[in-house]
Amino acid sequence: MENKDIDLLQQTPLQRQILLARQPYGAETIIEIVKQALPKDARLVGNTEFETICNAIRMDAYQDIMLNLVNYLTDLKSGEIINKQIK
Repeated sequence: MENKDIDLLQQTPLQRQILLARQPYGAETIIEIVKQALPKDARLVGNTEFETICNAIRMDAYQDIMLNLVNYLTDLKSGEIINKQIK
């Protein structure tokens, strides 16, 4: 194991998150991974009214997840996440 690997293991999870978010293309890569993990065949209109409502709720949840992820990564990169945790 290299010294930098040991140093990384000794960091807190928050320190590792900040390091990853600040890497070139780190935040963008994380977002792409999450986008790839979400279903590709999401559609709003279903075969029944109930299915359409369920699809709308699901799509809204996906949107919230992505928005929260982007906001969190932005806060990590700017250092704002540390200020929020101190308050």
